[in-house]
Amino acid sequence: MNSKTLIGIALFIFAFVIPSGYMINYYLEKQYEIESKNSIIESFAKLSSSLQEGDKKTLNALKLLSKEIKLVASMNLITNYEDASNYDSNAFNEEKSRIIGFIQDSKELKRNDYVATYDATNTLVTLIKITKEPLTLFSAYKNSARIYYV
Repeated sequence: MNSKTLIGIALFIFAFVIPSGYMINYYLEKQYEIESKNSIIESFAKLSSSLQEGDKKTLNALKLLSKEIKLVASMNLITNYEDASNYDSNAFNEEKSRIIGFIQDSKELKRNDYVATYDATNTLVTLIKITKEPLTLFSAYKNSARIYYV
């Protein structure tokens, strides 16, 4: 091969192959970027929709529960009359057990992993783990100190 042929091949590579490779790479990068952004946007839209649906179900369950007179009565009794320094364990522990039982029996709350109830001062009253291995916990007082029964 003579030098003119080698120079011609080299010019061909520099003039067509390298720019073509660069353009293909650029196009593929842009296409991947667009597809990635669209995929992320779609995923966030699905997540948002799922969370909104979950929020609606939870709010509906809370609305139904707020209309349950026995549950509301138990929460009002605890909120209005529970006193750490003069705690009546027979009365209040029984009310908290009723709340736990009511929540465990509630079909509306079965989709949750945990359900917690709080009094008007945001003090934990009950905590229920609704899974294959359920766990219940409620707060009480002993010698004016908060304790938890599991």
